[in-house]
Amino acid sequence: MENKFLHTLLETKCLKNSLYSILKHSFLYHSNKIEGSTFTTESLALLLDKNVVTGKHTLDDVQETVNSSYVFDTIVETLGTKINHSFLKNIHSSLMFNTTLHAKGFSGIYKTIPNMIIGTDTKVAQPFEVEPKLDELFEWYYSLEKVTLDDIAEFHYRFELIHPFQDGNGR
Repeated sequence: MENKFLHTLLETKCLKNSLYSILKHSFLYHSNKIEGSTFTTESLALLLDKNVVTGKHTLDDVQETVNSSYVFDTIVETLGTKINHSFLKNIHSSLMFNTTLHAKGFSGIYKTIPNMIIGTDTKVAQPFEVEPKLDELFEWYYSLEKVTLDDIAEFHYRFELIHPFQDGNGR
């Protein structure tokens, strides 16, 4: 069932208003909002579908949004691939390509400076804790017999508490 759904989803990748397109637009809108993106659903659709930017956005916001579109495709195409440090770093590097973070050398590497989740008093992992805490997270996740939606939410929550990258963790 899972492979059939994925196959069907990928078959509709290039079709306008397809399930793939709807999922992609919705996912990118919400995940980019977590990181403070200024794109509305309408301006995001124009960017993704017609390469047109409307409104007032920073260059980084535009670049990260464009990059997140490619990262979404990569994630869907690699569903079933085991998540590891290399996979995460490659995804982050793709997400931050040609941004200020990339220019500063923070793209595709775990944080070297303590960071935080702005607007909260949530305590996140220190730089030296990132790899061991991610190892624990991977071990927990891959020990599950059957992954549920609650497990996926738990993974995301724990990932956010690790906050492994200098920026862009919510995307």
